[in-house]
Amino acid sequence: MILNRFPPVTLGDPEEPGKPPLPNQPGEPGEPTLPDRAPPDPVA
Repeated sequence: MILNRFPPVTLGDPEEPGKPPLPNQPGEPGEPTLPDRAPPDPVA
Protein backbone atom coordinates (compact mmCIF):
# COMPACT_ATOMS: atom_id res chain seq x y z
CA MET A 1 0.00 0.00 0.00
CA ILE A 2 1.10 3.55 -0.70
CA LEU A 3 0.04 4.58 2.81
CA ASN A 4 2.74 2.26 4.14
CA ARG A 5 5.35 4.66 2.73
CA PHE A 6 4.09 7.49 4.93
CA PRO A 7 4.50 6.85 8.71
CA PRO A 8 2.17 9.77 9.72
CA VAL A 9 -0.52 8.45 7.36
CA THR A 10 -0.34 4.86 8.62
CA LEU A 11 -2.44 4.83 11.78
CA GLY A 12 -1.02 1.61 13.19
CA ASP A 13 -1.51 -0.36 9.99
CA PRO A 14 -1.24 -4.16 10.42
CA GLU A 15 1.59 -4.03 7.85
CA GLU A 16 3.58 -1.73 10.15
CA PRO A 17 5.64 -3.92 12.54
CA GLY A 18 6.82 -0.81 14.40
CA LYS A 19 3.31 0.30 15.34
CA PRO A 20 0.98 -1.36 17.88
CA PRO A 21 -2.40 -2.72 16.64
CA LEU A 22 -5.21 -0.28 17.44
CA PRO A 23 -8.42 -1.64 19.04
CA ASN A 24 -10.53 0.24 16.49
CA GLN A 25 -8.36 -0.84 13.58
CA PRO A 26 -10.21 -2.27 10.53
CA GLY A 27 -9.95 -6.07 10.40
CA GLU A 28 -9.45 -6.30 14.15
CA PRO A 29 -11.85 -8.20 16.48
CA GLY A 30 -12.57 -4.87 18.17
CA GLU A 31 -13.99 -3.38 14.98
CA PRO A 32 -17.68 -3.97 15.91
CA THR A 33 -16.97 -2.47 19.33
CA LEU A 34 -15.70 0.86 17.99
CA PRO A 35 -16.02 3.85 20.36
CA ASP A 36 -18.01 5.56 17.61
CA ARG A 37 -20.57 2.75 17.50
CA ALA A 38 -20.67 1.89 21.20
CA PRO A 39 -22.15 5.20 22.53
CA PRO A 40 -25.00 5.40 19.95
CA ASP A 41 -26.26 1.96 21.03
CA PRO A 42 -26.90 2.72 24.76
CA VAL A 43 -28.01 6.29 23.99
CA ALA A 44 -30.56 5.11 21.43
